[in-house]
Amino acid sequence: MPRSAPAVSAAYVGRFAPSPTGALHFGSLVAAVGSFLDARAHGGRWLLRIEDVDTPRTVAGAAEGIVATLERFGFEWDGEIVWQSRRSAAYADALETLKAGGAAYPCACTRRELAGQPLARDGSRRYPGTCRNGLPPGREGRAWRVRAEGTIRFCDAVQGEQQIDLAADAGDYVVKRADGLFAYQLAVVVDDAAAGVTHVVRGADLLDATARQIHLLGLLGHPAPAYAHLPLATNAAGEKLSKQTLARAIDAHPPQAALLAALRFLGQNPPDALAGAALAELWQWAQAHWSIAAVPRRRQAVADGSFQGNAMHPNDISAQPDAIRKLLQDARTIAIVGLSAKADRPSNEVAHRLQRLGYTIIPVNPAYQEVMGLKCYPDLHAVPEKIDIVDVFRKSAEVMPVVDEAIAVGAGCVWFQLGVIAPEAARKAAEAGLKVVVDRCTKIEHQRLLGG
Repeated sequence: MPRSAPAVSAAYVGRFAPSPTGALHFGSLVAAVGSFLDARAHGGRWLLRIEDVDTPRTVAGAAEGIVATLERFGFEWDGEIVWQSRRSAAYADALETLKAGGAAYPCACTRRELAGQPLARDGSRRYPGTCRNGLPPGREGRAWRVRAEGTIRFCDAVQGEQQIDLAADAGDYVVKRADGLFAYQLAVVVDDAAAGVTHVVRGADLLDATARQIHLLGLLGHPAPAYAHLPLATNAAGEKLSKQTLARAIDAHPPQAALLAALRFLGQNPPDALAGAALAELWQWAQAHWSIAAVPRRRQAVADGSFQGNAMHPNDISAQPDAIRKLLQDARTIAIVGLSAKADRPSNEVAHRLQRLGYTIIPVNPAYQEVMGLKCYPDLHAVPEKIDIVDVFRKSAEVMPVVDEAIAVGAGCVWFQLGVIAPEAARKAAEAGLKVVVDRCTKIEHQRLLGG
C-alpha cells in the first residue's frame, strides 16, 4: 500500500517492477524483499511500477493480484503506481531522441532471417548488422534498433565487476518491435530515469541486459543507477521459477513463512523466533538487520521445495532431454496447431526446421486453407494421418480444446511451445496417457534439440 507522509532520503530511490503475466511467486518475492529492504535501510524511497508494456503477455487481473499480494505481505511503496502501458508517449519521445542522434535505425529483418545467428549471453540472437547502414533494396523497416558500440563496465553490488562488449555480445538491439510495441530495454530506462531511480535491486536473470540499459541511458543523457542483482530462485532442475515451470503462487503461503524463507534465501539469517511474530515485527527486524553484503555471491540458487511448484506427472518429460530426443527420433508426423501464414512467426520457423529434418508437417489452423504450400486442416479431428506430436502455438486460454482433440485422436504427445502457459491442460494430457513437453527458456528448446 502507499506510504503516507514518509520521511525519506532523496539520495536513494529504489523500485520493484513486476510484469503482470501471472501471480507473484517466490522468485518475485525475493526481488521485492531485496529491493524494499535495501531502500529502507538507506532511508530511501521505494517505488512500484507495473511493467505491462508487453501487452500480449499481460494476463487480465494479474496486476491487481500482484498489488493485493504486496499489500497483504506488508509492503509499502512511495507515491502512485506507474503503469508502463500508459507511458507510450514517453517511450516515443525517447525513440525520437535516439533517431535524431543517429543512434537508432529501421530494421527489416525477420525472426526467421536471424534464426541461424549465434546466441548472445541472454539467449537472444546476435544481430549481424544487416540493416545498420541502410535497408536492403525493396525492404521496409519493421522494427527499430540501436547501434551497440563500446564496452560497458560496472560493479554490481552482488555479482561483482562486469564488463560487456556490446557489439560482440548481442549486437544492435531492438527498442521498438515489429508489432509496434516498445521494447522492454527502452521502457525500463525511460521509466527509471523519469522516476529518478538511483539503485536497481533485482534478479540476476536481468544481469545480462544491464549493459544495454546503461548504454541506452547514456545515449538519452541520463546517469546510470547502481545495480545489485540478487541470486535467481530456481527449481531443482535449475530452471527459473515462473508460470512456465509451474511455480506456486506466493499467496498460497502465510506471509510470515514466505518472508522468512526469502530472507534466508538472501543470506539474512532471521531468528527462528520470528516465525510466530506479527508481520510488523518481522519487517522491523528485517529493516534493522538488512545487509546487501550478506547476499550470496552467485547467479542462482535452488528455492525451498515448498515454493518450487507441483510435482510433474510421470508422462511430463519436459525436464528429460534424453526422453525428448527419443520422442523426436521415433516421431514422423507433427501437427502444428496455430501455424501461421506469416513467414516470420515462431511457428513457421519451427515448421521449416522440422521439414528440413524430414518430419511430415500438418498445419492446423481454421483461418487458412493452405500454409507453406501444405493443406491446412481446421482441427485435429480432420487430419487423416496418425499424429505423433501435436505442437501447440496457441494462446494459453485456447489450449484446453486442443488437448481434448489430441486425446480424442490418439496423438502420442502434446508439445506446448515456449510462452504457452497451461498447466491444467498439460496435466490433463499427461493423465490421459500422452507424453507432455512444456518448452522452457533454459533446457528445452527446439533450437538445441533439433539443431539449427
